[in-house]
Amino acid sequence: MDITFINLTPHSITVRDVGGEAVVFPASGVIARVGTYWTEVAAIGNHKSYEVSYTGIEGLPLNVGDDEMFIVSAMVMEAAKAANHPLLCRLVAPATGHAGVERNDKGLIQCVPGFVRA
Repeated sequence: MDITFINLTPHSITVRDVGGEAVVFPASGVIARVGTYWTEVAAIGNHKSYEVSYTGIEGLPLNVGDDEMFIVSAMVMEAAKAANHPLLCRLVAPATGHAGVERNDKGLIQCVPGFVRA
């Protein structure tokens, strides 16, 4: 069965396939995020400081096809793991920490060697 990858990040993701070709997954226009609640706490020197609480995952689909996988950020995938989210087995994140990451001359990631699964 062919797998359809739907990119739920705000930018295109480029991944090398098993044959070595760079495959671009454009942003779908839907963004999965971890909700946050911010509380201001005591300043650090002359700078504001905050505590953050995570409130759940936003933007994951309700209806999923049998052939669909969703590209999300590592933070979304970790939140899904912690919550034992029912779509966890359908989530992947770009392998941005892998030694095989390709970077441009400014150090920005151009292509990842694959996906991270939960």
